Amino acid sequence: MTSKRKQKAFSYVLASAAPLEAENAAGIGLLFKDNDRRTVTTITQALGDSTVEEATYVALKMVLAEARRQRVRRFTIYLDNPVVIQQLAREAPVPAELLADHLQVRALLHAAGSVQVTQAMSGGNFSARILALGATPDLHPSEHGRAPVQLQLLGDAVVA
Repeated sequence: MTSKRKQKAFSYVLASAAPLEAENAAGIGLLFKDNDRRTVTTITQALGDSTVEEATYVALKMVLAEARRQRVRRFTIYLDNPVVIQQLAREAPVPAELLADHLQVRALLHAAGSVQVTQAMSGGNFSARILALGATPDLHPSEHGRAPVQLQLLGDAVVA
């Protein structure tokens, strides 16, 4: 009898976007964790010509796409950007340049099932923020100024 090893699903995500030293660039750091607090997957990406808020919305779309791919419907996203959390809760206005991303994320959240976006601790020790600050811009960015996503699956680096 043979058994196939199934990738363990995540139960929560630590997400952060941070400004990078390069002008008009932001980094994204995502840690997908299981119930036992073990890291299942990490994603780090640098976005050229992006603000932190734009990068935060991109990060949320990446999390929701991964949840859909893995068919995860109940999880929490811990986010360290209070402005975006307030915008998603309709407690703060959304700037016109972020409106399309905002509406996409709200629609994806609605379609995803039971997903909570919660304020995470902020500061230098938030592990997703450390990942975001470590994102390195690609020397040859894609047409939208975004570098390829770098996935790390349980220690194996894979470029998606």
